[in-house]
Amino acid sequence: MDKTMYDYILEQPAVLRDILENRGAYTGEFAAYMNTHKPDRIYLIASGTSNNAALQSARFMEYALGIEVSAAAPSFLPEIRGANPLLIFISQGGGSTNTIAACKNLESYPRLAMTGQEQSRLKEICPRHILIPCGEEKAGPKTKGYTATILTLYLMALEAGGGKGELSPEHCLEVLSLVPGYIAENTGIAEKWFEENKEDLRNMSGCMVVGKNTAGLTAREAALKLQETMLIPAAGYDFEEFLHGPVCAAGEGEGAVYFMPPEEDPDYQRMAALVEFHRGISPKVYTLGGGGKLRDRRDCVLKTTGHWYTSVFEDILPCQLMGARLPELSGLGDKGMQRFKQLDETLKMKFKS
Repeated sequence: MDKTMYDYILEQPAVLRDILENRGAYTGEFAAYMNTHKPDRIYLIASGTSNNAALQSARFMEYALGIEVSAAAPSFLPEIRGANPLLIFISQGGGSTNTIAACKNLESYPRLAMTGQEQSRLKEICPRHILIPCGEEKAGPKTKGYTATILTLYLMALEAGGGKGELSPEHCLEVLSLVPGYIAENTGIAEKWFEENKEDLRNMSGCMVVGKNTAGLTAREAALKLQETMLIPAAGYDFEEFLHGPVCAAGEGEGAVYFMPPEEDPDYQRMAALVEFHRGISPKVYTLGGGGKLRDRRDCVLKTTGHWYTSVFEDILPCQLMGARLPELSGLGDKGMQRFKQLDETLKMKFKS
């Protein structure tokens, strides 16, 4: 029997633990290249979930390596700058046709492919390769591939010898070693929260997902999971940008998910006030983080390390769970996956060998 999206969610702790324990083998090619060629700028180029993972990882890599790291979609490539840039093309399946096309168009630059498959078209056309050791994900919407890509990119930067102070390799590895256990524990917490709210969640006509800083990037991936599985309008927003217009479109039947910062954060009270305001429009407004007055069944309090660069592993879980469980409750089944296959047949989005 084929595995489901839910099965892959449950595999995340083991996958991430393996990446941490065998990081030298998985990231060695990148570390060797960095130490030998010393690139002065890195571009992460990817689509969909891989692009969201790249956006989420770029800031950590930039701090750890001490050079500029940026993420871009292959459909809208930036001008390649720097005297000695490195382009990293990311595709979990290695068959994204627009990523392959971009890789071919930029073949005059140093390139590295990152894929979740040992054999793929993207690997074939790149001189260097890094494996995203997450295994195959046949269910369609990616979950373990998202978190595995982020952790692999983090460790690539750390193993290349970057980072100081709070972002020193030693300190970061100590913090990151907590992630697999926290994901396992948070899965149980998210399951309980989901069971208490599933009737309202499955009847959302749309969903706004809001977060601050890195949580604003996590919101993009959370919204994508709902679009792919529930087939509803969903969008992810940075908190401040959400205040400048999008919140005005909040509707009574529309849901929202807020990634709450720690209570000591200077914007916590503002965001909590916004949640209360939003709940005056729609009862289907949920928080991940809670705290303060946000303590009813809609508020999911997860275990966290307290570090910004691990918040993505904590925050994304309940949203992955929504994507895995809500379609069945709503009578959709795998309609999202079937629609994607139809699109692929029409538009040739994935390379076929």
